[in-house]
Amino acid sequence: MLYDYILENYEKGELIFAEDIDLGMSPGNKRQQLKNLVDAGKLVRYEYGTYYIPGKKVFDCIEARIPYNTYMQEKYIHRKDKVMGFYGGFNLINQIGLTSQVPFRQEIVTNNISTQMKRITHGRQEFILRKPKVEVTQDNLYYLILIEALENYDQYAEFRGEEGAYWIRKFVNEYSIDKNIFAKYLPFYSDKIYKPIYEMKLFDVLA
Repeated sequence: MLYDYILENYEKGELIFAEDIDLGMSPGNKRQQLKNLVDAGKLVRYEYGTYYIPGKKVFDCIEARIPYNTYMQEKYIHRKDKVMGFYGGFNLINQIGLTSQVPFRQEIVTNNISTQMKRITHGRQEFILRKPKVEVTQDNLYYLILIEALENYDQYAEFRGEEGAYWIRKFVNEYSIDKNIFAKYLPFYSDKIYKPIYEMKLFDVLA
């Protein structure tokens, strides 16, 4: 039954998270069945609690590898319709356009950790995971991303003043940020958010 469910819902080379499978079986029974499928060569264990169906080929002859960044995104940021987090810190400042520098370390804000912070090293890649101050949902995602960017502005932003304001305003317009909803989340964060708002003269859109 479990293998039939997996074949119906997943493609070859697509990550399968055991926590997403709910067929009414106990966790122990589910783990044992997944182990049996791995032992039989029907699944490959990628990481603890994560599997995939083997057989996806590149150039019809080479087994396709799943990049570790793909695993981190699906485990901690989003997969299918499930939103759990977003890139934070230096990564986010780069994504929004406030710096042209590319960070070596990946920083992720995610609901999907039990501690306040977690560090993961994979080969030469380093990931810093942080628990959000407000749970990340589809509805508040872009508000929390904007607040995270403002919190990290002083530390990481390369482009400031009018140039920085251009990228923040672009984000506000692109994601239809409502300043009243934005204000609702501010009490959960530090006062340093207000400095870039004043510095970039964003009163009309955020204050």
